[in-house]
Amino acid sequence: MFDAHVLLIPLALAALLYAHIALFESHGIAPPASSDPLQRRRFTDREAKEHVPFMPQILFYIGKWGLLYTGILFGIAALWPWTLPTYVGNLAVSPGVTEPDWYFLWVFKLVDFQGVTPVIAVGASSAVLVYILFLPFLDRSKRTHPRDRPVFIWAATSLLEFFILMTVWGGETPGVQIPTMAVAQTLGPIFLVNGVVFGLFHWRYVSSYQRRLAARALVPGAIYASAPSANSTPVAAAEASARD
Repeated sequence: MFDAHVLLIPLALAALLYAHIALFESHGIAPPASSDPLQRRRFTDREAKEHVPFMPQILFYIGKWGLLYTGILFGIAALWPWTLPTYVGNLAVSPGVTEPDWYFLWVFKLVDFQGVTPVIAVGASSAVLVYILFLPFLDRSKRTHPRDRPVFIWAATSLLEFFILMTVWGGETPGVQIPTMAVAQTLGPIFLVNGVVFGLFHWRYVSSYQRRLAARALVPGAIYASAPSANSTPVAAAEASARD
């Protein structure tokens, strides 16, 4: 595992970075996110060079944030040095309940749920990560703005809150078994409240968008018109002007 962390994983990350830059150079830069289904998915070569040339603007931008992240990481390590705990394999001195580092507390707490085994916890976590990895290839929507994806935004924010709660929960009560009813009462409100909030925001956005289109003398219900036709030029023009 140590060899994998110091050799294989850095090589894999370098390969993914190369693939990312290669795709970036091959397909070009995407325009700003839009609710217009007729919006082009990428800039032309001339537009890309006029907007954000890779050299030196994008290179300096990447370098700036990379150095900032590295500096913050080194600063935290210097100001709050961390003392490594006793090796968990040493049963003579290690506690009866294994407590992992903070970034694994959530999955250890997941195993404490009634009916959840380590295989189920790791399998479910891996499935979510693989789905997120392939999500850009699975999502083929013509609308690129996040506000047109309320389900994905709801799922992302709910999972983020889930990870935070599980991390705190795992640190406070490590190794304590949690019955199914307690799990539902604790985690259920997260997904329910997020669903209500994002449902209301999306309803308000759709209503506002329809009103803006109606103000331009469009047919009601044309908000999700998908393709232009011979008599849909006003729809395309109005949706293009309503991008904000």
